[in-house]
Amino acid sequence: MENPFFSVIMPAYKVEKYIAKAIESVLNQSFENFELLVINDGSPDSSAELAKDYVSLDPRVKLLNKENGGLSDARNFGIKHAKGSYLYFMDSDDWIEGNLLEKIHDQIQINPVDIYVFGYYLDQEDDQGKLLQRQIMHAYNYKFDIGREKAPKLNSHFMGLLGYAWNKVYSKIFIDYYHLRFDKGISLVEDMLFNAIAYQKANALVMIEECFYHYISREVPTLIKSYHKDAFELILTKHRAIKPFLAKWGYSKTKIKQTMANNLVMGIQYCVNNLLYYKSDLTAAEKKKYINEILQHKETKKYIDYYQPATKSDQLYKKLIKYRLSSVLMYIKSWKKAA
Repeated sequence: MENPFFSVIMPAYKVEKYIAKAIESVLNQSFENFELLVINDGSPDSSAELAKDYVSLDPRVKLLNKENGGLSDARNFGIKHAKGSYLYFMDSDDWIEGNLLEKIHDQIQINPVDIYVFGYYLDQEDDQGKLLQRQIMHAYNYKFDIGREKAPKLNSHFMGLLGYAWNKVYSKIFIDYYHLRFDKGISLVEDMLFNAIAYQKANALVMIEECFYHYISREVPTLIKSYHKDAFELILTKHRAIKPFLAKWGYSKTKIKQTMANNLVMGIQYCVNNLLYYKSDLTAAEKKKYINEILQHKETKKYIDYYQPATKSDQLYKKLIKYRLSSVLMYIKSWKKAA
């Protein structure tokens, strides 16, 4: 087999219900010069066995086994073993459109750059895999020569497109030259931490309006979810990571502060929901203390005035944060949970 043009890196851990559809969506690509690296991250279920069946059916599929080290570690393992000229990171419980690689290949022939960004579908499914709702998250058709052209319009939708790894294709030479890797042991914000460094190093990126990726949102009972005890620390890490590349891209100081504020408040909302809705051993007093620490943090105080509410609900949330009304915030969230 000739050297593959693309390396599709797919970490697998506890995805036996979904991995077959993910793999088949790759094998059904109209552009055929690729390798699919399935990284068995020490999965205790039958995910590896299912992937192994595809290895015997298609020589482009390779199963690589390693001890469990988390998503970031599995992706880094894939980077190390990838032979393709371009890298694509895909989650093994989602799936892709059949023309993804062909469309990116076409763009590479026209505009060879470091990073390609495309739109995606946010699909909500029930337990049986039936599609309940689909939200289309378009990108923009735009080539951005960083430092020489005006950056795209900065808003929450654009920041959302920039955050993930699975709606991007990266040049392998670019990744290797700067030795870009995902932070091992980091969860929740690992994609943006990786991308934030990539955006600082990149000379140009191409955005493609079309949607090729299906991110699947599945209902998981909150009783079996656990909260991230270090969630706010991770949110702050992401918060600080986005500033350097936004500055390099030429956005104004005010726009950067507004964007950082918007991202921080979204992170605070996640932390509060994560704390109040998911199972934990914390008492009500300990939960209130944790929320107070978030609301009184120097970064929260520094940026809350730059937050731009889009709805009346957002306006209320801003006031609760600004005036550090943790009891009211907990009451409202608990009331919504009960409703």
